[in-house]
Formats: sequence, C-alpha cells, structure tokens
Amino acid sequence: MSVANHTGFLLVQGAVFTATITDVSDKQRPTVLDAPLGKIKVPCLIVHHKEDGCSTTPSEDVIRLARALENTVKIKIWVFDGGKEAEGRDCGPLSEHGFYGLEEKVVRAITDWMHAQIP
Repeated sequence: MSVANHTGFLLVQGAVFTATITDVSDKQRPTVLDAPLGKIKVPCLIVHHKEDGCSTTPSEDVIRLARALENTVKIKIWVFDGGKEAEGRDCGPLSEHGFYGLEEKVVRAITDWMHAQIP
C-alpha cells in the first residue's frame, strides 16, 4: 500500500504493483484499494501470478486495481504463469505469491519496464 499512498504525492516517473493486496484479510487491514489511487497520474505496472493462492491477492483483482488507477497516463498488466512448485504457505515467498522460480524473469521484466519510463 506504500507505493499507492506515496506515488500520488511524490515526483516519480512510474509505479509498480506486485502481488498487491486487494482483499481484506482476517485482520481487517486496509488494502491498496483504500489508498488514494485516483491521485496517481504516472505510468503504472501491475505484476501478478496467475496462480497466486494468497486470499488477499487474488489474480482476478488486477482488473479492479487497474480500474481504480483511473487517472494514470498508462497502465500495463503482466500476469505470469509457471515457476517452481510452492514450498510453504500460499502467501509466502516460496510460492506463486512470491513468483517462486520466476524471480529473475519477473525482476528483469520490471526493470526493463522501469527503464522504458525514463525520458
């Protein structure tokens, strides 16, 4: 949620949302959708894994997040698939939630996108 809260107020050239919390957990903590997403005007990249099993980051919510970023100049959504078989809990780093087995590919894709945003 930090990127969502800060991007609308800081001078940045883009924002990246990865495995973003969009559904309320049993602890009732705020989600990214509670942040002032309408203030974000820079290009945004939403990165998710198709099989993310974390209950607070369902992959089908990437569209909901994109719609909430209503004032951005450009939105790109990348949904990855594959990787290694999960080891541990659904919300942990060694699962689809953490892009397990795809880390290098995902980081490279995000980095390339970030470099493309620099004028």
